[in-house]
Amino acid sequence: MASGEDNACTLGIGDNRSIGSINRVRISSLHQYAMLVLFIPAQAGIFFWFSPRKEQRMEYFQRISVSFLLLVSPVALASSPEAWQKSQQVMRQACINASTLSKVKVLGQVVEYDDSVGYSALLLEGLYPQKHMKNRRGRELCLFQRSSGRASVSEANQYRLAK
Repeated sequence: MASGEDNACTLGIGDNRSIGSINRVRISSLHQYAMLVLFIPAQAGIFFWFSPRKEQRMEYFQRISVSFLLLVSPVALASSPEAWQKSQQVMRQACINASTLSKVKVLGQVVEYDDSVGYSALLLEGLYPQKHMKNRRGRELCLFQRSSGRASVSEANQYRLAK
């Protein structure tokens, strides 16, 4: 070989009259020859992973990963009515236990806030147990944290149940 020549060869694809963007491919290494032989027929098959271009490998890997996750991920199902009922029962009992009133009863329905807030609210009514209150009726607002199962109560005599 004369100086200045490289070890590249040119491989013709089709004839010169073929319509396409590539008529000839310059091959400068055995690796590129292997890619040509393996990848052109495979059309981005499993051998695509060995592509010399990192961007192509990453894009292929991302597509395969997303496809795999979509196939494998379970279908999200909504909670059953029984699960909602049990959850509200647990909340009601936690609020009644946290209340400072005696003979506590629940007023109205549970107010469910979005999961980003994570709380549910409930209005309670009962009697003040202190002697100086003389069994006067009182109300408390209970906030129930669904993630921990904790209930907090605060006096709420100003709130009335709308009918």
